[in-house]
Amino acid sequence: MSILLYLVKASACTLAFYTVYGLFLNRLTFFGLNRWYLLTTMVLSFIIPIMHFSMARQISAGTDVIPDEHLNTGMATIGAAISHPSAVDTAWTVPEILLYGYVVVAVLLGIKLCVSILKLLVLGHKQGMGQHQFTVVKQAAVLHNSSFFHMIFLKNDLDTAEEEVVIKHETEHIKRFHSLDIMLMEIAKVVLWFNPAPYLYRKSMEQVHEYEVDAAVTAQYNRKDYAGMLLKLSGFNAPALVNNFSGSQLNKRVNMLFTKRSKRVKKSLYVFIVPVFAALIWFLCVDRVYAQSILPTNTFTVVIDAGHGGKNTGVVVNGINEKDVVLELAKAVKSAGDANGLNIILTRNNDESLSPDERVSKKADLFISLHANGVYKGAKSPNGIMAITSNRQGNPLSTLLAGTCLAELGKLKGIAVSADVKTQRIKVLEPTTRPSTLLELGYMTNPSDLRFITNPDKQAEIALAIVNGIKQYQAKTK
Repeated sequence: MSILLYLVKASACTLAFYTVYGLFLNRLTFFGLNRWYLLTTMVLSFIIPIMHFSMARQISAGTDVIPDEHLNTGMATIGAAISHPSAVDTAWTVPEILLYGYVVVAVLLGIKLCVSILKLLVLGHKQGMGQHQFTVVKQAAVLHNSSFFHMIFLKNDLDTAEEEVVIKHETEHIKRFHSLDIMLMEIAKVVLWFNPAPYLYRKSMEQVHEYEVDAAVTAQYNRKDYAGMLLKLSGFNAPALVNNFSGSQLNKRVNMLFTKRSKRVKKSLYVFIVPVFAALIWFLCVDRVYAQSILPTNTFTVVIDAGHGGKNTGVVVNGINEKDVVLELAKAVKSAGDANGLNIILTRNNDESLSPDERVSKKADLFISLHANGVYKGAKSPNGIMAITSNRQGNPLSTLLAGTCLAELGKLKGIAVSADVKTQRIKVLEPTTRPSTLLELGYMTNPSDLRFITNPDKQAEIALAIVNGIKQYQAKTK
């Protein structure tokens, strides 16, 4: 999965979860539950996009499978000519510009966050005085009455009663580890800086913290006197990282002090997280794979193997993994093959690790393993598609299969294709005796090749070329 796609999915999750909070939970007085809702859903928003499930649906034999619209490309008839390597386009694509722009802003915001943390730590170290399990920093103008982890910052013009209440308030923040929540929200703002949801999460988390602590403090102090003190000591010069005793959203805090507590039955509203979570999983994480339950006896079966998987990512360039690219290509080949009367079996439909024996275990007429190349040494990476057969298998039909696939791939415009079938030791091909080949569908370390093989339209063209290569092999072996 590309970085940009992951960020879009994570943003969608935060927006969905926060919509539920804003509509149903925001006004409830279950402050502890609201806090954990915000924390849990923020963490889930970053986990859900990396989850992946496949759902197989059986269809009867002979059912028409409508091909993807990208497959209707009107490519030329079968031939043996191999195209000449095309010129390498070195211009940046829109996704690359967006990715680099995103990274620049995220890095700058990350640096700003680190500097803010460092300033607070330095201030606490230089001026702090240890008291029990926390440090008190008394100063006139640097910060307002606030806290950050174990440090409590106090204005030096407080009287004894005011100082006691402020310390009690900030101690409640410390005991509840509220600064950890704030740090999580600030990190989310850095990662998803383009998305409004983390900023809303951060504001709501600050609000919930203050409601929670105000409720704890007013269990020991008069509410009216406490509300008056909040208004008297109001101030807004505290940085975003601290828990401010009487800063922003002060009117809401005072109103909440005198708001009637929510009825327990309203806790049932928190179950709204379940359908939202299920919907996000369904739309963002589930691939629906269609398979025929009964196949005609004359169906030509081909195993298409998406190389790598699981912890074995293959080549990684700009956050794009080879295992993900070839899985998308394998799925495209299946769609094209099904639409052209072939029975295509995929060795994997999701991100899983398979041994060579597991990859070739399915019975079929042909076996094709899809990969992408990568060379990190040198200023300029080689480019182009190539086909390889196993030098230990020695099956002449494998060479024929590789050649027919190259012939069709050679008709593609925009990527170079090698005319020669290479032979070397290929571990994934060795366990099988059926005709087989490994297709290296371009160099991920070459910018032009990478753009080509990650473009959905081009992936569809590659898939149709491979299917036409298989059909050409069928014609020559009848």
